[in-house]
Amino acid sequence: MFHSLETSSRKWAETDGVFLDELIHDILSEGKHPVITGIQIIGNPEEGKKEDNVKTSEAPVNFRYSGMGIFREDKLIGWLDEDESKAYNYIRNAVESTIINTNCSGDGYIGYDLIRASRKVKVIMKDSQPTIDLSFELEGDISDVECNQIDLADPQQIKQKEKEIATIVQEKIMRSIKNVQEEYQVDIFGFGDMIYRQKPQAWKKLKDDWDQHFVQLEVNVTVDAKIRRVGTIANTFKRK
Repeated sequence: MFHSLETSSRKWAETDGVFLDELIHDILSEGKHPVITGIQIIGNPEEGKKEDNVKTSEAPVNFRYSGMGIFREDKLIGWLDEDESKAYNYIRNAVESTIINTNCSGDGYIGYDLIRASRKVKVIMKDSQPTIDLSFELEGDISDVECNQIDLADPQQIKQKEKEIATIVQEKIMRSIKNVQEEYQVDIFGFGDMIYRQKPQAWKKLKDDWDQHFVQLEVNVTVDAKIRRVGTIANTFKRK
């Protein structure tokens, strides 16, 4: 399970490996609450206790990482789904690689293999209230083409796909932030910590009731996506 978590957090971006010192830091932090990846039991737990469960190639009972638990200090209060978990990792600048699928006109999809993601943060104070500007730059390759009505040799269609990819990521991030603000009202993203690092004097006035400020916090998100390569699969063979 340890190696599975290590691999999935690096390659899929919907889980996060949290070491004990990180967990302690988040529990004690004034500007961030903890988040921990959940483990789900698949099958009957009683059957899993039997020795036969580990003697077959496909065990009837197994574990699966599923969602991420939201904590208020050290108490579990809710869960992020897969899209929200991925958005959480984008905000933390912890996404190394993942797959993003975009729909085609008609049917089919195009797979975008994200190979690099970077995040920049800017904190702006206006009338003693903070605003967070998050900007993301994504780079990746086209990994799969299942579309009949697209020509990836056309630069204009490449630009259109880049816009679609950026919009998908932007909407996921904004939706995740809004959901946590409205439903859980705890800063799991570390926005308070960002304010502390960039505007320490302002943070002194906000920290005592930060979660109340977090609920009303304005966060602006911009995403720029680039397709670097289309490889040998520029167009589906169905088109020919």
